[in-house]
Amino acid sequence: MKKIVNSVNKRNRDRGKDVEKRVAKILHGERRGILGGADITTDKYNVEVKSRKDISAVKRFEKLKKKKKLVEEIELKRSIIDKWWEQAMRNAGNKEPLLVMHIMHSQRYYVVMSIEQFKKLVGISND
Repeated sequence: MKKIVNSVNKRNRDRGKDVEKRVAKILHGERRGILGGADITTDKYNVEVKSRKDISAVKRFEKLKKKKKLVEEIELKRSIIDKWWEQAMRNAGNKEPLLVMHIMHSQRYYVVMSIEQFKKLVGISND
């Protein structure tokens, strides 16, 4: 049983590395790997990358609700994107944090940034 678990863990780590490499290439950044901190660095951003089968908090909520899990467990699952964003902010250092979420077995990537970052990016003033 332990060998199966180790195999699954290795497959997940390898998949994570592959996704990080693809995102680094897309963003013209450098993958930092296991050096700690951000997964990828660019000139302006430190990037946290997550690859999951499903990032939909609503779907997770519905699945857990059907299984009649405790409310605390449901709330924990609903806040996963918040936890990832907090990790991105912690690892940002002196750069802007970015969170890139990838849907497994797809070419779909989503970027999370603060509204302040987005306003600055698209040139909206704080007036």
